[in-house]
Amino acid sequence: MAEEFMSSPAFHKELSQDILLDLMLLLAKKYYNQVLDYFETSQYLQERFKPVFYALLYFTNNDNYRRRPPELEEPVDDMIAQVKEMAKEDR
Repeated sequence: MAEEFMSSPAFHKELSQDILLDLMLLLAKKYYNQVLDYFETSQYLQERFKPVFYALLYFTNNDNYRRRPPELEEPVDDMIAQVKEMAKEDR
């Protein structure tokens, strides 16, 4: 059911803030494989949530992180900082 939800563009438009928070929480809890699975099953998700995708690459030490577009540097850095803060609060 979660995969259907995460791969449905209709849900993405209606619930984008909820999806963003869910992805950030998964990153904060280090559920990297689950987040990667969501991104791999939905091209729309990758496009809509690029800063989260690049944050995932950062947290998994993926070399593609360095290839992020310059215009995404600040949003990605902000996303990384937010996820780190969420991880601290979860302890």
